[in-house]
Amino acid sequence: MKIATRKARIKSWGEQFEHPFDISSDAIDLREMANNYDDGLIPVLEIAEGISSVIGDSMNIEDYDPRDKQNYLPKFEWVPVDKLNLDPRFQRDVSPNHVRKIEQDFDARMILVPCSVYRQDKDIWCLWDGHHTVQNMIRQGWTHIPVWFTTVDHMTNEEMAQAKDALSGLAGRSFLSINKKNKRPVDNYDAFMILKETEDRDTMAIMNILNSHSCQPRRHKNKPGDVTHFTALWECFDMQNQAGIKGQYLSRALQFHRTHWPRASIEAEIMRPMCRVYQMFDVELGSMPSHEFDRVLGEKLIEMFGSAESVQLGIKNKYYSTFGDNGRDDNPSQVTSGILNVYKQHINEEKCPLAPIAFTV
Repeated sequence: MKIATRKARIKSWGEQFEHPFDISSDAIDLREMANNYDDGLIPVLEIAEGISSVIGDSMNIEDYDPRDKQNYLPKFEWVPVDKLNLDPRFQRDVSPNHVRKIEQDFDARMILVPCSVYRQDKDIWCLWDGHHTVQNMIRQGWTHIPVWFTTVDHMTNEEMAQAKDALSGLAGRSFLSINKKNKRPVDNYDAFMILKETEDRDTMAIMNILNSHSCQPRRHKNKPGDVTHFTALWECFDMQNQAGIKGQYLSRALQFHRTHWPRASIEAEIMRPMCRVYQMFDVELGSMPSHEFDRVLGEKLIEMFGSAESVQLGIKNKYYSTFGDNGRDDNPSQVTSGILNVYKQHINEEKCPLAPIAFTV
């Protein structure tokens, strides 16, 4: 029997959906996938099918009801605070600053339940994840803490032999598995989309700006106007004009980008340097540049370098040709200076701020 290739599996699974969405090893775009369901809710079994199309079927092919088994399954308990302990051999050092950070946003409805190992010989629970959360509960005055726990009762002989003591062996490997090996960090795209879905005020303002210029947040560049660099996006939005208003420079920079490279995804190192250029005009000269400035500058950049990506790469190459290994300025500073140098050296029709770094382009 012919075994389907990964590409064929993904294609076959994706074809059942009317609304297309990205499927890759890094991510299945669940927000777009949700458009295939009337209520926007996706059955997890259908997501499981998608995962199998990417990484292949699981080796466990039989149904398994864990409720009927005596194994590692965690149990839940409300544990008195004085019964909770910490073995520092398998925990990070406690960070008071991190406790304070959590405390500022503490909401009992939005906690992750701490995890522990129960030590029957001493009738105590030894935490291996969630210690900072527990400290916040204590600071809230809680007398009992919700805890998921496992025991050492069902460790294999091999696991017992590997651990100097069974408790620290199980708890230590649990901590590393969750916190170092298997915990997938929230990337910037997911963080932005979660803020969007919860209607965070600044995020909705950014979305309004993106929509006004036919741009859209995406995990990967694929279509014209796709924005994928969210650190730069937030930095650009947070630049305030003289009236303390956010987003003006971002809006103008996206307009500049979309006007001159309408078929391109958004290059962070065009968007961010142009925001800095507009801010320099506003602060140093008291007003934004004319739209004629944008027109002739964009045309000159295309004439000299071509695509938006080629512009930022070409300017960086000019910078390195001048400074070599002695150049230590960050990428946005290089490109911001390069753009202003292009205008001063090749156009120079209206007054503009001096480039922070002078070099020939």
